[in-house]
Amino acid sequence: MSGIFGMIIKEARNGFREHSKVIRIIGGIMIVFGIVVLFANKEERAGNIADNLVETKEVLPENEGKLVIVSGTPTLENDGILIDEEANLQVKNAIRYVRRPLQNVYVEKSKEVVVDEGKDKGSPHDDVTETVYYIESEWIPSYADREPWSKEKGHQYDNPEKVDISECNSDNHFCFGEFMVADSSKLLEHAETKERGFTVEEIENNCKDYISSLGMNLKVLAKDSNNFAMLSNGDEIGNIHVEFYYRTLGNIKPLTVIGRQEGNKIVFDEKEELSDSEHVYGRILSKDEFIKEISDEDAGSRKLGFVFLIIGGIGILLTLSFKRRK
Repeated sequence: MSGIFGMIIKEARNGFREHSKVIRIIGGIMIVFGIVVLFANKEERAGNIADNLVETKEVLPENEGKLVIVSGTPTLENDGILIDEEANLQVKNAIRYVRRPLQNVYVEKSKEVVVDEGKDKGSPHDDVTETVYYIESEWIPSYADREPWSKEKGHQYDNPEKVDISECNSDNHFCFGEFMVADSSKLLEHAETKERGFTVEEIENNCKDYISSLGMNLKVLAKDSNNFAMLSNGDEIGNIHVEFYYRTLGNIKPLTVIGRQEGNKIVFDEKEELSDSEHVYGRILSKDEFIKEISDEDAGSRKLGFVFLIIGGIGILLTLSFKRRK
């Protein structure tokens, strides 16, 4: 039995010697990672945040520029109403509304093609590839720049001039009473939302003046199986689509947000030692509960950082020891 264990230990030592360079690199990475984790989760961080954090439900001048923690069920500003005056369209309970003009043009694309599979046919590790360029039609914003022409295999593809049709993008923000959240995207993972569009009848009844102002003989068509309508004069190169769609809000959980007060806005950034994931929580938290939670998380992260430092250091020391013995 001792002979078997001796062989195992010998093989392990040989493996260690053969891969000592790789082990030193990995050890170095682990040490750097451990230092970064320890620095990012230093013990005094939670205390610094607690000293600067204010629990409030009102926009108060004395809190300007400070960290605030606000809880509740968010609502949409403007009662969720968004208006596109140019197209004479209005949506309710909407987070976002978009009117987007697109034009069908030629674009150059590329892909990697295997030209030699190498010796190992079942593995891609020794494949030889080359970049192949090809021309394909694509719908891009009508006002976007494009190449005047492209060539492929001796054939020239001429692109149409861009068409200056304005687009419309409108957003509503989430609100907690008097506060408005500057970056509402962080709250969307806690909300039920649905992509919606207009029917053919809604576009025909509301957008007559808008269609006439474009002067392009655009017709109202059903876009897809959802019956989202769009304006179109065909699918040929140079033709135009104008798409209309919006996102509505369903249910949203009670949330807690932590950020800096700027006027009536809550701004998320990392100026106050908060990480990106510590701005929004999917439950109601008091200031004390929040501080305890980040304190516990920091303590756990510091332990992990120490473990990486120790393992990385041991790995490097062992390889250096084997090197000296050799």
